Amino acid sequence: MISTRILQVDTWPLTIFGTAAIKELDAELREKSGVIESLQKENSELKRRLERLEKLVLGNR
Repeated sequence: MISTRILQVDTWPLTIFGTAAIKELDAELREKSGVIESLQKENSELKRRLERLEKLVLGNR
């Protein structure tokens, strides 16, 4: 005898957990993007300072 019963899976809990995980990852990404931007600015400033120092040292030779 062939069963004609329809089986279903409730995916709602997965949707909730998936959404929460995406929100957490988005917050982490935004935080890390801010850190990267800050480090890039600091790196640029340090490069400028180094170039000035090198010019001073090499210019005094």
